[in-house]
Amino acid sequence: MQEIKKLPALPQIAYCKLNRASRLLESDIEDLLHWGAIGAIDLCCCLDGFVVDFITFVDKSSEDFIAWVPDCKFINLTPFANISLSSWDIKPPFDGTLNGYWSLTYDSLRKIENHGKISINDVWVYSMSTDGIYAQSKLERKLRDEDLFITLDDLWITYPNLEKIHNVLTKGTMLSHIYNDVNLAQKIQNHTQPPQIRVTAKQSQMIKALIQVHPDLKDLINTPHSLFNKLELLLGSRGILCPALDSNTIADWLKKAERI
Repeated sequence: MQEIKKLPALPQIAYCKLNRASRLLESDIEDLLHWGAIGAIDLCCCLDGFVVDFITFVDKSSEDFIAWVPDCKFINLTPFANISLSSWDIKPPFDGTLNGYWSLTYDSLRKIENHGKISINDVWVYSMSTDGIYAQSKLERKLRDEDLFITLDDLWITYPNLEKIHNVLTKGTMLSHIYNDVNLAQKIQNHTQPPQIRVTAKQSQMIKALIQVHPDLKDLINTPHSLFNKLELLLGSRGILCPALDSNTIADWLKKAERI
């Protein structure tokens, strides 16, 4: 049975660094990171003035990219986050400046938990507005020589997530996460992975042909793992999530192409 802690009431703060949250909750900072990595809470990084090339918006009701979005303040998934667009092009992705606190994916938090850091080039961040507009941005900075990292010291927590852990520790409420809540696990899988696209044999043949004529991909046609990694890099540099979930998906598509 979980031990109930006697903790002081939380101060009325909107957000704080993870090390302060550790002191407020009398818990190890590694535990807070772990709860983020297993989907129990959302953790954020501060991106004030962070210039990016890739910002896309999704209308959650239709799951389609929308073509025109005014500057708006995102206050649900990660409060205090906003975007200033550099241009008003009619098609995403847009370029602009991210500000405020943007949620990291649970996969990114697992990498920080396992390796102590994650490269900026491997990170997507997310936010959502009250009217259901969902924003994502790739943090990669192509024009910089140095490799930037997000570490444990760069993580923040918002008050609702701080309060959730406080209630767990002081009231013994259950902490739902991906290993004890099937619905949450499915929700997080949908949040962190693009939907898998099913293709016909004829479509697979077209995919294979396009790979064969691409100068950076043609020599990898027989090595699905390397091909998948290269595809992720090429698509990510253009702000596009790879439709294939893993190298096995690529291998299946190529095998299907051979059946024609």
